[in-house]
Amino acid sequence: MPAEDPSLDERLDAARNDVLGRISQPPLGALRARAHAHRVRRRRVATAAIATLAVLTGGAVALRPQLGGADRDAPIAAVPAPVTASPAPDTSVISGDGITLIGLEDGAAITDLPGRIGQVAFVDKSTGYVLNDCTGDPHCARTLARTTDGGRRWETSPVGTDLEITELNAFAGGTVVLSSDTESLVSGNSGRDWSRVPNGPASTNSLTDGDVMCRRQGESGAFRTAALSTGGRAVALATQPELDVRWVAPAATASRAWWVAGVDHQGRAAAAVTHDAGESWDLRSFGTTGVEGISVAVRGTDVYVIVTGEDDAVLAVHHSADGGATFRATREAGATGKPGSVSGEAVPLPDGRLLVASGGATWWVSADHGATFTKLAGSLPHVGELRRTTAGWVAENLYGSGYVAFSTDGLTWQKLWIN
Repeated sequence: MPAEDPSLDERLDAARNDVLGRISQPPLGALRARAHAHRVRRRRVATAAIATLAVLTGGAVALRPQLGGADRDAPIAAVPAPVTASPAPDTSVISGDGITLIGLEDGAAITDLPGRIGQVAFVDKSTGYVLNDCTGDPHCARTLARTTDGGRRWETSPVGTDLEITELNAFAGGTVVLSSDTESLVSGNSGRDWSRVPNGPASTNSLTDGDVMCRRQGESGAFRTAALSTGGRAVALATQPELDVRWVAPAATASRAWWVAGVDHQGRAAAAVTHDAGESWDLRSFGTTGVEGISVAVRGTDVYVIVTGEDDAVLAVHHSADGGATFRATREAGATGKPGSVSGEAVPLPDGRLLVASGGATWWVSADHGATFTKLAGSLPHVGELRRTTAGWVAENLYGSGYVAFSTDGLTWQKLWIN
């Protein structure tokens, strides 16, 4: 056997050391962070595996009694696959002038609805419902989706109706009411089963605990206020505000006041409030005519009435600093300020500003109660409309692609994992 060449080993060692010396080593902090990330991932995998085993084992124990006696030949219900949490990757966050949109996480499982998103209702910060819109699509099936984790995971159920649904109302405890002009579809189990309930012909003096305010068309064609119960029956209130109701607040204020808005008998923009569940009303009429849209936005003692005309053009903004006792016009018809239009409703922010969407595209804020607005800085996406729901607000048609975001305060918005 020939003798080993020590010079070859030396040359190899020297070459290896030279290569290693040329590699830029990461700082110690980065190495520690990477090691910590590996440990976190291993723990998540182990936890998910244990949870899966526990669910499967529990399912087997629960099913075992069905295999004895007369139930031996009965079909066994399939055990649902356990839902395991994925590691949370980096989240896309977009901010501008104190408004933040939290985007979808990498690899987010998006629930696709037939048609497009129609109406959205959140009962609280976690529980929400989405009803799809099938307009123009004869093959689209009406579907209700529900979430209990703030809009990440969704469960869908068929609605099975050809009624023209005008309202989606959701209550705590899983009751959902889909209303048409003549009747309602009611589900007591979050949309899994439905029953039909006709609108009530009688009247009631006031809303009872658990009822919400809604509007229904009267014999004259004008819309009136009504009490909608968790049973799904809409009953007109005996005492009506003196206006054709165009808008109804989806929830009472913190002081239990209910606001509605519309056009009074002289064709002027008007808003009304009840502090006794509909037994009596205080009406506020404004001089604006040509009303196409009107809504009220409330935070604390600040009350705003936004009046729009054709193509969402801003006709007037009225502000009250005393809970609606008195109003002053901060912007009137003919004003040339921007934005020229408001899409949907206004959002009073906790910092005193007023947030609106305009032109189906841009976000604007006002620091002087609607007298002037500034376009939000940053790279927030196009937004269709802002709408009030029981537990906050929704931003519709983000990016022009049908996505929706939800916010409880108007400052931080979470993009929903559904489209």
